Amino acid sequence: MSLQDNGRKIGYQPEIANVENGINELEAMQDDEAFQALAAEGQGAIAFIHFDPNTAKSNVVEALVHFEDLTQIRRGLYVSVYSLKDDRFYTGRIIEGPFYTPDALKRDSTPVQFIILNQGKGKMLTLPEYHGWIQIEILGEEIDGTLVGLRSRPHPASPVKPYNTEMMEEMLKLHGNILLGLLDSYENVFVRINGNDKGVMPRNWLTVGTIGSGKSNTNQVFIEETLQAGYAQIVIDPEGEYILMDKKSSQDNIDDQLGAFKRKAEGVKNLSVYRPPNATSARKDATPFSVPFDSLPPELIAEITEMNTTQQMRFTFLYQQAIDSLGSEKQNSAEEDTSDHWDVGGGHPGVKLPLLISILSEELRYYRTAKKEAAKQKTETSKKGKHIDQRRPEFAWNPEGSSDDSEPVEEAWEPYFKKHNLKHLKPLIESPQDVQSYNALLNKLKELKMIGIFDREDARPLNMDDLSTPGKLTVIDMSDADSQQIVNIVIADLLARMYHYKMHLPEDQQNKRKVFITIEEAHGFISREKQDKMEQTLDQLRRIARRGRKRWLALHFVTQSPEHLPSELFELANNKIIHQTTGAQNLRVLKGATGSINEAIWDDVPTLGRGRAVIVSSQFPHPIIVRIRPAASHRHYTE
Repeated sequence: MSLQDNGRKIGYQPEIANVENGINELEAMQDDEAFQALAAEGQGAIAFIHFDPNTAKSNVVEALVHFEDLTQIRRGLYVSVYSLKDDRFYTGRIIEGPFYTPDALKRDSTPVQFIILNQGKGKMLTLPEYHGWIQIEILGEEIDGTLVGLRSRPHPASPVKPYNTEMMEEMLKLHGNILLGLLDSYENVFVRINGNDKGVMPRNWLTVGTIGSGKSNTNQVFIEETLQAGYAQIVIDPEGEYILMDKKSSQDNIDDQLGAFKRKAEGVKNLSVYRPPNATSARKDATPFSVPFDSLPPELIAEITEMNTTQQMRFTFLYQQAIDSLGSEKQNSAEEDTSDHWDVGGGHPGVKLPLLISILSEELRYYRTAKKEAAKQKTETSKKGKHIDQRRPEFAWNPEGSSDDSEPVEEAWEPYFKKHNLKHLKPLIESPQDVQSYNALLNKLKELKMIGIFDREDARPLNMDDLSTPGKLTVIDMSDADSQQIVNIVIADLLARMYHYKMHLPEDQQNKRKVFITIEEAHGFISREKQDKMEQTLDQLRRIARRGRKRWLALHFVTQSPEHLPSELFELANNKIIHQTTGAQNLRVLKGATGSINEAIWDDVPTLGRGRAVIVSSQFPHPIIVRIRPAASHRHYTE
């Protein structure tokens, strides 16, 4: 029986023959010029595109790696893929692997398992030859030096080569004057942001990460770099971490670490620290400040103090009483101030918290006086058998809500209305039910006064012109604040007044006073759980975020709990820095807000480690992973 016939019987010899024929054909082609040209294209390749598995994705390809080239493979490496079949060039990034597969044996075969299991057991067994395979995310097709969207994919056997690092900066658009760190997997490719690009920097930022992920260091670096680029930075600091940034970092070997970035350990040159008047600060020279009550619209005050619906309605009536009591002159001036319709509202000038408390307290007192006077008049009239004349209808009510004739006489109210210039308004209180409700409102206003943050004679309000000084860092130390309510009041005042300040600046002054407002622990200020009760706050944020960026006013939200932030905040922040984040809910929220990141990179987010972060920015053509540089200034650590 011939070998061929035998092969037909046992079924494997034809395959051997085909392989042998293929090898013979390849040897015969060695002298062919076209073949040599193709072979030249493969020189320097570290992998070659493999056939696709059944679960292939359009933007992901697999590639095989020779044993000798496995040491050149690392995740995050950018590669160039030349598709020989159709003469197309692609740019990609290794996102998975390397994975290892034996060449001639199956991985679960007995010889392979025996060799692996007996390593280090007093025996040195030679591993079978093996190769690697990787997954590459295709980022785009390169046409005339520009990456465009995918219209096709690399064909099998296309060579994969490491990208020329000299071209990385241009390809990934890493140029700029704000240095964040190194591109992951590279030691000489720096990641920068263009601080002069209005389409990038003022479009708001969000930094997230768990405790220990390097989030605070990143924020510190961001502050240092933006200050150096001519921005003013205002930081709401709940933990007092940034109050000593005018001192240089005390980390070990910090100069050597910063040397690679052409930076040196040093503090920021212009720093001011403020604290609430009833709070302390680890910074002894921290300046106390207060908040102008009339900087906040009544709707926002009602929201921050968590008034119920009835209290909000009554507070609106009371606020209008206070406006009327100020007289026509101030009322007219207020109309002039608001004629530009800046979208972000403020309070009425001159309406202070003590005025509201005074008006409501006196009205409650006059109600009781009027009630007694009405009862007295009724008794006297009954004795004399006479009826009192009908009073002005606007001041006629039944204090008990019954059908009797008891009415508070006009004379009992006249001193009250005369004092507050309320000649044309009805009283706020018309029934015992009103008394109960307004008493509850009065108690809430008194509690608000007790926090001691409004209109202090011993603590001047923050000055927006000073805070917007180029290169100046302002830290508002809230570490000793009694409640989140105080923090929210301070943030609301700062946002509203800085927004109005920027709106009134001439156009040619806007880019000379670029401002970042950084809100640490942003989930405490505005949360997903309370967003239905914080419509005014969210509306203020929305308008400031969208309109402020046109005038170089940018917001930076920092949080370790992205799951607690309203989804709209993610939409307002076009730029995101994502550190190591754990928890299924946190990751789900981030994925929903940042859909352009490959799933393989999301798999790395829970294990990024300290200092590594995924950055999503309108400047970069796709999300990139960065090793953030160490901060040059000192951070205050508290137990």
